[in-house]
Amino acid sequence: MTEETNDFNVPGYDVPTGRPSIALTQDLPLYTNTGLMMMNGRPVVKDGDGRITQHIIVGFYLYERKMRDPWRDAARGNPFGAWWVQRARLAMEQARGPIDEALDEMDRRLRAQGFNLDTFPITDPKDTLQIRIKTGLGLLARDLIKDGDLLEASMLFLRSLGEMPNDEFQKRFKVYRQHMRAALRASMRYHHFPLTVDAVRDRTPDALEAEKRMGPVPEAIFSVSDDACWTGPIVIDSTDMGHKKSAPETQGAIASV
Repeated sequence: MTEETNDFNVPGYDVPTGRPSIALTQDLPLYTNTGLMMMNGRPVVKDGDGRITQHIIVGFYLYERKMRDPWRDAARGNPFGAWWVQRARLAMEQARGPIDEALDEMDRRLRAQGFNLDTFPITDPKDTLQIRIKTGLGLLARDLIKDGDLLEASMLFLRSLGEMPNDEFQKRFKVYRQHMRAALRASMRYHHFPLTVDAVRDRTPDALEAEKRMGPVPEAIFSVSDDACWTGPIVIDSTDMGHKKSAPETQGAIASV
């Protein structure tokens, strides 16, 4: 368990830390509406009768704030925190696969036109946002959104050349948006409880309440010690994500961008 101190002079985004830490602050240029939406998110929109007309979109800023609790709890030996760090890593990994494959494909298609992902003409950024990151999970989210933004920009360029039909662009990028949104949704539903492995094993009242809210901790998590939930392999799978899931295209929690 990490000792509590008032020392801010440690980077909070390298490994989980249970103490105050410095943040990474930087400017992130974004070139597409999707990139901006995935950064800023969108609140729930209701009509005059209180019915939801547009569901929340979890953006980077909300995600990074939400993931600070499990990030810190994991450093304090809290199995629920370690579980949520692993959940978030798995969700990011699942989103990265199809986006990385698509980036490789777009690079090949751009090269056939005399460009590549680094050299194709791109407009000025739609906006440049300042971001502040205190968790390694925030770094993963930043990179996912940055690459999703680049992917859409490259697809838009290929469409402008007549090398990608509009219906292909619309259908395919809808799927990539869904993957990004699914990864950022993994920040939701975490509830902080000051728990240890012994408390969870002994099923204390707080542990039972945490289990009621988040589900039982997967047994594999109890073998993950210290920072291994972040630095070691992912020991859970999709069945350990804690909540019933539906396919991205039918998921009701998040509406289309």
